Amino acid sequence: MKSNPSKSPKILFANGRKTHPFNVGGDGVTTHTLARELFRRGMQVETLGVINPKKYPETSRDIGLKLTERTIPYQHRGDSIRYTIPYPATMVPLDQLLTHLDTVIDSLCPDVMITQLEFSPEILDHCYARGLPVVLYIHDNDPTKNQPILACHNKAALVVFNSEYTKNNYESAVSVPMAILYPLFEFDEYRVKTNSRRFVTMINPVPEKGLGIILQLVKEFSDIEFLLVEGWYKPNIDFQKYPNVRYWEHQDDMRTVWAQTKLLLTPSQWEEAFGRVNVEALINGIPILASDRGGMREAVGDGGILIEQYDDPNAWINALIEMEQNTALYEQLALRGSVHAECFEVRSKIHLLLNILKKII
Repeated sequence: MKSNPSKSPKILFANGRKTHPFNVGGDGVTTHTLARELFRRGMQVETLGVINPKKYPETSRDIGLKLTERTIPYQHRGDSIRYTIPYPATMVPLDQLLTHLDTVIDSLCPDVMITQLEFSPEILDHCYARGLPVVLYIHDNDPTKNQPILACHNKAALVVFNSEYTKNNYESAVSVPMAILYPLFEFDEYRVKTNSRRFVTMINPVPEKGLGIILQLVKEFSDIEFLLVEGWYKPNIDFQKYPNVRYWEHQDDMRTVWAQTKLLLTPSQWEEAFGRVNVEALINGIPILASDRGGMREAVGDGGILIEQYDDPNAWINALIEMEQNTALYEQLALRGSVHAECFEVRSKIHLLLNILKKII
């Protein structure tokens, strides 16, 4: 199905997760960043997600209260909720997603659907039957999640990966056209004017992300202040017993974190597809010590030190000593990292998504 090339495309994002601002994962932030920039450029854009109390604790009433706290106007329609951020976003009960998807398709008449992660196979099937082109966006490197998604990928018009690493892992299983679209960033949402350089920081301190490594560093460097910021959940650890640790709950505005961070640690123990948080730090000229796993090399670029022995605390101890003592290295990485971050600036790079969409609409 080809749209009129003289008209701006209409784009619908939909999957089985929450919509922004309730999906704080990298996939959710990326979707919001893309949708908002397309909307700014005069395109009709909507996002559709789910209310799923079995997986997430919020009901539609809870979501409404949180939107009120953020002064975001909304409307209840039965068990669904609709609001504007500045594009229209709707969340519906999971068992109503496909029914509501039909409603949105009939009203918006989108030229293309972009889907990812949970419930994307069902959305692919549904849109394929309706003749609506679908872009399948692969954000994850977990085979247990990707295998059922890629099993029906042939119904997509295009499969997009969020890193070269992820594409290399799965391209042999893909028979339709492919592309790479790195996560993009609205720099003003992350960039700070001043930085006290007080903390060595880790975001999302859970075992998969390297909590064990961080605790070893905390014990080894009693003279360094560490900042740990909640991500997926709060680990069952009493951080108060560590006098050199500050633990913060999830931050809606990450500039609060970056304004006090001198060094970011991302000691992931699993294969990251990309690692958005690295770029957030680089935007502010904050160097990184990162696990050399998955797509982290693409995210960090020349802005940090990659730890090959990522599961060895001694490798991290030695790297942190080097970064603390070598001022010239620190400043060099800070400068190079700022340059690398420009590769992911949404306003200058949104054309990459538009070029991808031109191939199918």
